[in-house]
Amino acid sequence: MKKLVTVILTLALMVSLVFAAQPMQMDKTTKMPAYRIDKVEGETMANISAKSKSPDYNPVVHAVKVDSSLNGYGMVVGLTNPLTHFNMGSEDENYFVMAYRQFQGLTASSGHIGAAVSVDNGETWTGYAGLNTNAPGAVAGRYPSAIGGEGYPYIIWNEYAGGGGTYEGRALYAYDALGWAGGFFTDPVDINMTVGNPEDMWVGIPDYSYDAAAGAGYLNVVYTSWTNRNKYLFHSLGIGDDGAVSFTRAVKIYDVETHFQGTANENYTSDAGIGINADGVGYVACTAYWAEEVNGSTYHTFMIRKTEDYGTTWSTSGTNGMPYYYIPDAVLDDAILDTYIPSSVDLEDGTVLEFEGLFIGYDNEVAVDADGGLHLMCLVVPSSDNGVYPTIVEGCGFYHFYSPDPTDANSWQVTFVQSMQETW
Repeated sequence: MKKLVTVILTLALMVSLVFAAQPMQMDKTTKMPAYRIDKVEGETMANISAKSKSPDYNPVVHAVKVDSSLNGYGMVVGLTNPLTHFNMGSEDENYFVMAYRQFQGLTASSGHIGAAVSVDNGETWTGYAGLNTNAPGAVAGRYPSAIGGEGYPYIIWNEYAGGGGTYEGRALYAYDALGWAGGFFTDPVDINMTVGNPEDMWVGIPDYSYDAAAGAGYLNVVYTSWTNRNKYLFHSLGIGDDGAVSFTRAVKIYDVETHFQGTANENYTSDAGIGINADGVGYVACTAYWAEEVNGSTYHTFMIRKTEDYGTTWSTSGTNGMPYYYIPDAVLDDAILDTYIPSSVDLEDGTVLEFEGLFIGYDNEVAVDADGGLHLMCLVVPSSDNGVYPTIVEGCGFYHFYSPDPTDANSWQVTFVQSMQETW
């Protein structure tokens, strides 16, 4: 599970990315396609006093400048993993890896992919630039994510060139072939470009899980096709001694065109989050409208598939002959409607605005606990035929959905976490 230190570092690093870094060019004789940025020592950290409405909450946040970004969109998009960590066995052995679109000058492309690695709990960082300057990269990188494995840090993104479909999205990854502190990031590698793969891969969302009994790690990456909004999953067949990953051909994990509402140009389906625990139990989840009403369900809700073998196979039977489990309208009504979000609001002009239902947003987080329970952090707002209303009442905000077994539609527990009415 992600620890508090990850959250603190994410906030600090997102702020610090706006300042320029001075890169150090590596010796041209090295085989590393990326050059390294000088380490930022812990002594240069700035202390920032965080302000809060609570008098009992006054932490000091440590911020360190790691690198700079011309377009930091990968740091704020909801489902990518810009920063992740891997615990190497003890409390003070947290290794971090971060991915971002990198600053290379005001007139340069915003598609440069950069990375930074820390092997001392985030105190110091080593940055890497130009991960996608060599083929098959095209310096047109988008939506980078970072993932930490047992022996290697990985950077995963899509390239805005060289793929198929409308936008030519191409699924790529790079990794440090010498391990966490090796300093030798590879050239870009196609996740899988064999015959039969789908076109136009965008917004890759990775997950790493480790089977301690077998001594095997697994990488799973979910991509969205921006030609048709279907979701595809690449599953690792194996990770080599040098960190190289062999992936399966993509599997269509969500048939958006058939089962959900919308088109590529009028899209109502979120990207898909993924989480798998150490026992191999995991889920993919996205939010969508059913193409046709299912069991009386009309809300924008979570659609879920399950694996019990580290992503090798996924549930094929769910609702009405489709492979998805889902959160029914009745669960949302019982837990939220007229408890946190009213079914109607009196407007200032004297009219009454009636809400037809609830809408689960597009930016969500998926996590799986050690017992195989599914946790979803999501945004919920009221909706009507005229649209959604993200700031109309205090109950518009973050919610936590938990189920010990999502195959049981009645097992969901919902908790209100934080209002977003003033800060949406």
